Amino acid sequence: MNNSLNNFIKENYFDYKSDFFAAFIVRCTEMAKPRGRLSFLTPYVWMFILSYEKLRKRLLTENTIESLIQFEYSAFEEAVVPICTFSICNEYRKNYISDFIRLTEYKGGMEVQRLKTIEAAQNHNCGYYYETKLDIFLTLPSYPLAYWQGNGFIEAFNRLPTLSAVVDVKKGMTTADNNTFLRFWWEVMLQQTNKNSNSNATWFKTHKGGEFRKWYGNSENVVNWENDGAKLKAFSGAVIRNEDYYLKECVSWNDISSAKAAFRYVPYGSISNASGPSFYGSKENLLYLIGLCNSKVCEEFLTVLCPTIHFEVGQMAKLPTKIAPEKIEIVDRNTDKAISLSRLDWDSFETSWDFKRHPLV
Repeated sequence: MNNSLNNFIKENYFDYKSDFFAAFIVRCTEMAKPRGRLSFLTPYVWMFILSYEKLRKRLLTENTIESLIQFEYSAFEEAVVPICTFSICNEYRKNYISDFIRLTEYKGGMEVQRLKTIEAAQNHNCGYYYETKLDIFLTLPSYPLAYWQGNGFIEAFNRLPTLSAVVDVKKGMTTADNNTFLRFWWEVMLQQTNKNSNSNATWFKTHKGGEFRKWYGNSENVVNWENDGAKLKAFSGAVIRNEDYYLKECVSWNDISSAKAAFRYVPYGSISNASGPSFYGSKENLLYLIGLCNSKVCEEFLTVLCPTIHFEVGQMAKLPTKIAPEKIEIVDRNTDKAISLSRLDWDSFETSWDFKRHPLV
């Protein structure tokens, strides 16, 4: 947006300023007559992401979404954009049951999407057609449109504590200049690192995302944290977040992933980067929760909380979490075994700090 448009939206549509299309939807509802109909083709990020929470609430409490089709991520081959199309009535109807078609699993461009839409309209038992009461979304945190989930899924959000109620979910530092402040660990002298608990080190381990990998690994980088990060703190643009949690053991994940979320155990001695957010707690809780977060159950929750390639701290903090006392021992044991196997694999290659010799040797 240019400055004039940006200022206009901030002054008149402040609650919807996260994106031009969000403000445009609201503007159209203002122009339409009461009980008038409007139809849109937009990115579907507004259905789930935290920054569109107020838009969702408005559409659910002041309007009525009558029907919606959620297309496959790259349905428009010319531009890889997550797209949906929906129709609304310009009035609120209590207990209204809306029609939804979910085409996210059907790849092949708009011709495939068109044929699948026709099939769903003709056969409501096709497996991807849903009828959902809109008011149920208002019971969920941030009101995500989880129309394809059952009552048990909805109840989990209402009944169970969130991840942030059990552990501390935190975003890491932003250096503002990775070329200056970040290195691979093999690019610096080992004596200048904190590998052997050297508190006078210049370079400290940092976890910052990396490839898709569960349980353990992706520990390749170091950050200049000499004298408690004096140079970094003095650097314009750098953001030092949650310093009290630096060097503590934690569970980390990639904030951006082209695949699914992957959670890894990070031992004591590493600093969290913004691209590798983390949660912190007791060792017992961390083992149990990394097992939960790497499970199919969590994967299903994240389809609603994090429907795109971003897995942000605010979204992850709302993950429904249950620690069952009778399951702690077996979950911790299995998780510890998974971490050990992943660590053994990671340490088999020269990019690991703890590499000793290649397994083929």
